[in-house]
Amino acid sequence: MLPILSAYIAMSIADRPGLAVGFAGGVLAMNGTNFAGLAQGDVTGISGGFLAALLAGFVSGYIVEGLKHITEKLPASLNGIRPMLIYPLGGLLAIGAVMCGINPVMGMINTAMTDWLNAMGGTSKVLLGAIVAGMMAVDMGGPVNKAAYVFVTAALASGNYGVMAAVMVGGMVPPIAIALSMTFGCALRAPHGGIFVFPVVDHALLYLVALAIGSIVSAVILSLLKKDRTEA
Repeated sequence: MLPILSAYIAMSIADRPGLAVGFAGGVLAMNGTNFAGLAQGDVTGISGGFLAALLAGFVSGYIVEGLKHITEKLPASLNGIRPMLIYPLGGLLAIGAVMCGINPVMGMINTAMTDWLNAMGGTSKVLLGAIVAGMMAVDMGGPVNKAAYVFVTAALASGNYGVMAAVMVGGMVPPIAIALSMTFGCALRAPHGGIFVFPVVDHALLYLVALAIGSIVSAVILSLLKKDRTEA
């Protein structure tokens, strides 16, 4: 999942020349490759997980875009080798250096986040569910929504499935009654999908109860707060 994610983020920025560079960056992020390990003959380290792959995709895309601008003044006779040699080779060297340099830090961040999520007790999990679900619903597709989604997808990649269930409920109904999914111990093993991911939901019936309660409470609040329409 991680190299593919990184590859297509890079491709969205730099078009097809960014695909291979992004994929390589994602592999390095997944493996946690770093300079200290390479010096000892070890190509693996502490994986930076989803967050490192996300970063690798953006960095790869902008590296290739930078190479495009740097080489645009080259003679026209070299235009044929730019996308075939200069972009992939230069991009691979650059993203390799960047990821080997930052992977130890990303690995520590990923490990700390995973340990924090796994150490949370029941009350803390309910609070976390309310917060991330609220973030999902507060601007519906805006930066707050995306920040919450990136966070819980990183948790999902680390094997923590409970928070994703809360976030998916949060994407469907406002946050006022949403932490109900964490209370019921629901878990979701897919990063998206709405009703189509029910087959991979733990405690699916209680997941539906959380969704129903949130929807009912939200509808009641909306009916109490909405303004009556007046004819002009």
